[in-house]
Amino acid sequence: TLLLILLIVFILGLYDTTKGSIFVDGVDIKEIDVNWLRRRIVFISQDTSLFATTIFNNITYGLDENDPKRCIEEVQKAAKLANAHNFISALPNGTSIQLFF
Repeated sequence: TLLLILLIVFILGLYDTTKGSIFVDGVDIKEIDVNWLRRRIVFISQDTSLFATTIFNNITYGLDENDPKRCIEEVQKAAKLANAHNFISALPNGTSIQLFF
């Protein structure tokens, strides 16, 4: 894990190497525009986070959708992709159940 963190730190240009070089697609990172590179790197955490609201609101968090019917379809699709649809459907209020922490 430490090696991965160090590699990310160097690739993002947070620190400069004192010896050797790091290449991205065959190009030395010192020759790449750091801002351009940073806009193309995404970190996706493997940690799960749930908020003290409904399952529906947790699934739609960040979804910019004004059509309620389409929103419901998107939630069902997401739950199926996450293999959670059957579990959620078996709950007394489905996606409307309130989560408390």
